[in-house]
Amino acid sequence: GGSGPGTGQPKPRIVSTRDLGGHVGGVVNFFGYVRSRDPERGTKAFKSQKDFSCVTMADRQGSVKLILTGAAAKAAAAQLDEHSMRSPAEEQIVVVKGARVFRRKDGGQVLLQGLQSTRLMLNPSVKAVGALRAWIRERRGEGEPKKEIRVKVE
Repeated sequence: GGSGPGTGQPKPRIVSTRDLGGHVGGVVNFFGYVRSRDPERGTKAFKSQKDFSCVTMADRQGSVKLILTGAAAKAAAAQLDEHSMRSPAEEQIVVVKGARVFRRKDGGQVLLQGLQSTRLMLNPSVKAVGALRAWIRERRGEGEPKKEIRVKVE
């Protein structure tokens, strides 16, 4: 199929980990927090890629890996590194804009693939960020959150 500007492609929307399987082959946005990175800083050489980075992100439904290569990996790593130097203890809340959803052939695991156009927004100043951060802290503190967190959409 011909994609790109002018083909009437719908704008990517935020999709939760639970629903990613229904978007395989499509391009989505993702809102969650950074759980871990491989490598922990910068990028590494992996297979044929000089610059490779895998960011494991999570939301309330589960977790997903974002695979980045080349210039996209370098840009994302620089952004994440800078933030972790500024406030190392703080969770990095992230909005991934425009990542491709694909399913691994071997294990059937659903992953996100960074494209050249993929953008990361770190700790955007929206109310949902505070709610997610509170939820992460509660889970760390006493297992499951006691109350449901409602995200008000303005």
